[in-house]
Amino acid sequence: MEYLLILLGIFFLLNILVSFYIGRHQDLEPIQKVIQIIVVWLLPFIGGIGLWLFNRSQDIVTPSSKEFGSGSANGVSSVDASLGSD
Repeated sequence: MEYLLILLGIFFLLNILVSFYIGRHQDLEPIQKVIQIIVVWLLPFIGGIGLWLFNRSQDIVTPSSKEFGSGSANGVSSVDASLGSD
């Protein structure tokens, strides 16, 4: 009986945490949030862990390249000069 109570406690804690995580997610539409939270509560453990992993994978930020926009100024001025000359 004690194991069942521990399992239920973990279930509720996991579902509450994932529900808050999904509710605060900025990339989802309100209807998507509602549907995902319903799935979390209808599919114990699998729904919670699966949707948490899915939404977390969408949050991974790719590092921006340091070289973007750092080309030489000579290349820009030569293009501008060639466009302006007839």
